[in-house]
Amino acid sequence: MRYAMMTCSLVRAFPKGGPIDMKAVLDLVADMKLAGLEQDTLHGYAPRDLKAMAHDRGVTIFNYTENAPFACPPGERRTAAMDRFKQVLDDALALGSPRLMLPVPGHADVPRAQSRAWAIECLAEAVPLGLAAGVAVSTEHFAAHTSPFIVSDDIEEAVRAIPDLRVTFDNGNVFTAGEDPVHAFNRHKERIDIVHLKDWDRTEQGWVQGLSGKSFRPALIGQGVIDYPAMMRALLDAKFAGYVNLEYEDSRIPPMQAVRQAHAFLLNLEQELAAARA
Repeated sequence: MRYAMMTCSLVRAFPKGGPIDMKAVLDLVADMKLAGLEQDTLHGYAPRDLKAMAHDRGVTIFNYTENAPFACPPGERRTAAMDRFKQVLDDALALGSPRLMLPVPGHADVPRAQSRAWAIECLAEAVPLGLAAGVAVSTEHFAAHTSPFIVSDDIEEAVRAIPDLRVTFDNGNVFTAGEDPVHAFNRHKERIDIVHLKDWDRTEQGWVQGLSGKSFRPALIGQGVIDYPAMMRALLDAKFAGYVNLEYEDSRIPPMQAVRQAHAFLLNLEQELAAARA
């Protein structure tokens, strides 16, 4: 597997409200010999500076992620959303990233189906602009229960409408909606270049309220309720050749330690399952 990391996994390693030390993030990616970094927002840095910092450490920035306010009707808000996308696309180019991922938040007062229809209209404009610039555009399953894209049925609407849209698969976000992550992965695996792996604990009052009505708190990969042997088997069965991102959104374990533990867990699990097949 081509294991990688997201900057958001290390946000809690730095003082709350303070800047993120991207040199420390990139140093960790290089030290762990990961396949690359998904730059999740710029964290106040100029994209060309981040590109240079990554190059100096031999780190590949293979994806740039920014939330897209695409759940909006035609009009001034839509125009502003598309203008924002064009700036984000320019930033991806300045980073040297060949991919751009656009999670789409929803609204508490707008039905998910309506948000999804608006988001698909925006993505239908954004994807060709990205391709013309040499950047593949994707969206992901997003955990919040108001999001337009959560389960694989939601994603299916988008990929049917937009042939060139790529999919970033998030096993944890799908799980919050009550869908089997293995089913969701297999459904769109031909369009998936990046997999986000995370884990959850169930809780009465959680960090995320899922579409299933249940609440969840982030957990370290392999220590929560997601069936990781089944997920790893699905990746192996698919001969998945994309990036597998370590995602950690908690602070009970120091984040820099947590991503190392998650990496070791996944490597060991992959090796065990591969050995059992031999």
